[in-house]
Amino acid sequence: MAGKKELLQALIRGIRRDLADYARLQELLTAQRQLMLGRDNDGLVEHNRVQDQLVAQLAQSASQRSQLLQRIGVTADAAGVEKLLKAMPASVAGQVQTMWQRLMALGAECQAANEQNGRLLVRQQELIRDLLQQSPSSQTSSLGY
Repeated sequence: MAGKKELLQALIRGIRRDLADYARLQELLTAQRQLMLGRDNDGLVEHNRVQDQLVAQLAQSASQRSQLLQRIGVTADAAGVEKLLKAMPASVAGQVQTMWQRLMALGAECQAANEQNGRLLVRQQELIRDLLQQSPSSQTSSLGY
């Protein structure tokens, strides 16, 4: 069984990896929005495959981080991270806290971008529905022809 030092090192490596992955997700969400605005359905199919893989990888990483926190002996939440930071040497705690805060900020930024893309998708779907309801063929069929 790994000691707490090894578990802590694994946790820090995971946070570093997640920082890079969330930065990549942020780029992908911006690209997704541009593809949606350009109505590039073929581009979206491939793009969403890549984005979905990254999101799955981030979810797995979050699960591993929770397990590591619990194995270290703290709760797998913000309070547990704070407790862990307070127990670390000051020289390491400052760096880890900076990375953790950046990770939380990137996560929130990605969530906001994803919600914005979702609203755009809903608006596009509503526009298509409205256009289909106003099409000449739907007017003809409603007249009984």
